[in-house]
Amino acid sequence: MVLHVAKGSFSDDVAHISFPTEVDKVRNEVIAVEEFGSWAPAYVIGGDGAAKVPASYIERDALFSEAGVQKLNQLAGLVDTMDLEAQKVFAGALMVEHAKCLDDVLRVAGSLDSYELFPDIKTDEELGRFLVDTGPITGKFVFAEEAKPYAGRQELEQAIQNRFLLAAEKETPARSHQEKRVGAKDGGADSRKARDAQQGQPLATIPNFVKKQDGPPPDASGG
Repeated sequence: MVLHVAKGSFSDDVAHISFPTEVDKVRNEVIAVEEFGSWAPAYVIGGDGAAKVPASYIERDALFSEAGVQKLNQLAGLVDTMDLEAQKVFAGALMVEHAKCLDDVLRVAGSLDSYELFPDIKTDEELGRFLVDTGPITGKFVFAEEAKPYAGRQELEQAIQNRFLLAAEKETPARSHQEKRVGAKDGGADSRKARDAQQGQPLATIPNFVKKQDGPPPDASGG
């Protein structure tokens, strides 16, 4: 793995540091770059081959510490074995994981088998449909049959509305003429008690597989 170290992307003085190497050699090369002309901090601006992928995630401090150089040596052992396809997966995984530092890069580089690249898929909805449809074929992903209509987020939201809003309205029985007359006749205190008892109660029940509220709804007394 070869990293390019310079004061800027268009700097004339660039150090090409090969890893694995010794920490003193790295320090000396970086310091020579920084002291060339007017002093300015140097940092990793790129790399050769697969080293281009992690270059922008490597902090300047890693070039001066024993631990940092050891991690770079470890990274070199992983990067140098990557073919072009692995490099694409590596680059995509770093983006997906929102990598920010050398530790993140090492973690991802050491677990590339956990990632797959689907170059023709552009959106989350397309990915959801692909995984659900190909799961039974590849055996890598298992989904319940009920998941198929809900591969897209918009369809899932619509299904929730249909299940818990429209269905609830249809299943609510209409009150009989006698019930309406009794309610109207009793009126007064009984009607007020019924209305008070309904305050604070949920409008619809929630099935067991939906996360419940943290606590019961407040009772009529507000407790």
